Amino acid sequence: MYKARSSAPPEKRAGVEQEQASAFADALEDEILREHFTRNIQFFGPESQDSVFKAFVAVIGLGGVGSHAACLLARSGVGKLRLIDFDQVSLSSLNRHAVATRADVGLSKPRCLKEHIARIVPEAKVDAQTAMFTADTADSMLGGGLDYVLDAIDNIDTKIALLAACKQRGIPVISAAGAGKATHPLPYASPFITIRSACQTRHAG
Repeated sequence: MYKARSSAPPEKRAGVEQEQASAFADALEDEILREHFTRNIQFFGPESQDSVFKAFVAVIGLGGVGSHAACLLARSGVGKLRLIDFDQVSLSSLNRHAVATRADVGLSKPRCLKEHIARIVPEAKVDAQTAMFTADTADSMLGGGLDYVLDAIDNIDTKIALLAACKQRGIPVISAAGAGKATHPLPYASPFITIRSACQTRHAG
C-alpha cells in the first residue's frame, strides 16, 4: 500500500537540491516512483523513461499553452524544469490556466506552477523564474545544460528573440503560438519565422 513520504530531518539529507537530483537518478529502483510512473514505463520502456527522468526542459510563457505543457512534462517524469514568465495569475487567467484557482490570483505564474508540481511530483526540481525573457537574460535563462526549450510566448518580438538565442546556443526548441482570437482554423494563414543566423531574424508573412 502506498504511504506518503514524510519529510526527513535536515541531518539525513545532503540538502534539498541533492535529494531531488538523486531521487530521479535512482527512479527505476524506487518503489514509489516506479509505481507513480508505471504507465509511462510500460509505454516508453525503462531506458527511455530513464532518459525522461534525467531531462532538463525550460518552459517559457506559462499561460494557456505553457501551463498545461509544464504540468504534463512533470507528470511524464521530466526531472528538472525551468519555468519562466513575468506575469501573475489574474481572474481572467482562470478559464485557460492548467492549475490556477481564485486563491492563486496575484501569485506569479511560475510560483503557482512550482507549488502545484511539488504536490504531484515532489522529487522534480523546479526552477521558477518570474521575469521576462530578453537578450540580457538569455544567458541565465538558457544556461545550465538545457535539453529542450518549449516556447509558449505570445509576443512575436520576444518569441523571435528566444528562437534566435536558442539557435545561437544549439538548444532544440519547440514553439507554439496563439491563434490571435481566430475562431475558425481553416482560413487562418500562419506566418513563419526564419532564423537567418545566430544574431539575425526575419519575420515574414
